[in-house]
Order: sequence, then structure tokens, then C-alpha cells
Amino acid sequence: MRHVLLGADGVVQTASDGGALGIEPSRASLELVRLLRAGGFGVHLGTNQESYRGAYMRDVLGYDALFDVSCYSYDLGVTKPDPGFFVEAARRIGADPAEVLFVDDTERNVEAARTVGMPAFRWDVTQGHGLLLGLLAQHGITVDTAGAVPAGRTTGAVRPRGRDGQSSATTQDSTG
Repeated sequence: MRHVLLGADGVVQTASDGGALGIEPSRASLELVRLLRAGGFGVHLGTNQESYRGAYMRDVLGYDALFDVSCYSYDLGVTKPDPGFFVEAARRIGADPAEVLFVDDTERNVEAARTVGMPAFRWDVTQGHGLLLGLLAQHGITVDTAGAVPAGRTTGAVRPRGRDGQSSATTQDSTG
């Protein structure tokens, strides 16, 4: 597995009364994106958004610079849970759906991704990043959170599991 497609609301960000447009980015999720990218994984955003909110996410929050490929429903012309969303996202990523792990906070979206052969699981920020690390490890993606550095830096050890199933980095539950 070399690619991870993350849903926005509930995974990368949460709804907030205080945040602009009701968006409150999750610092822990954004740091995980940085660590995964530093480890050589393609990390992509897959989200249902209308153009105004999407423009805010792209330009003000800087998501286009953070993610390798951003898949906004208003650009794709199809929304989750339509299977076409996942087919088009994989095409834009440049990978077969089976090579892209999808993480979302909505079960019907997870099920739809699976119908096109995309491995997927349901997770949201309220469950804690320790659980997310464990779920990623089940798909061969391990993150050395001890190598995490302050936000803004992009170093840290992230390693896929080898063919023998052994990880070259230890998954640690320090992001809570």
C-alpha cells in the first residue's frame, strides 16, 4: 500500500463553531499527513465540498500544498458514496483502487470504496489517533511517532511493512 486517501470532515478536520466556515483542522491529523508524506507515501484528500468551502480549504488552510492530490467532489462531478467518486479519485492519484487505502468517518462511504476494490476503514478524530495508527498498521503502514517533530517540520520515520510482514519502524501510541 503506497497511497492513503483521507476524508476531510471527521478525519482531517472537525466542525467548529469558532473556526472559519465551521472548519477546525486537527493538528494531530495534519502532522500524520506530514509524517506519511515524509516516509514516501502518497497522501490524498477525498472530500464532498461545494466550491466556496473547498476554495477556503485549498487556499486559506493550504490543503493543496499539504496533500499530494486533492479530490473535491465539486471538481470530480460526483460525491461520496457514489462508487464513481473513488474510481475518479484513484485515476487522479494515478493508482489502481486496490493500491489506495481510504479512511473516512462515514460507513456508507467506506462500503462504497470497497465496491470498487479500494481497501477502506471507518475512523474519526473522536476515536483518537492511537486507534488510527493501529488501523493503518493492519494495512502495512506503520508510523514512528517518536520521530514526530513540531508542526511545520516534515521529518520523521514512516515505513511500510516488508513482504515478511515485519515493520522497519515501531508504531507507538503517543498521539492519543
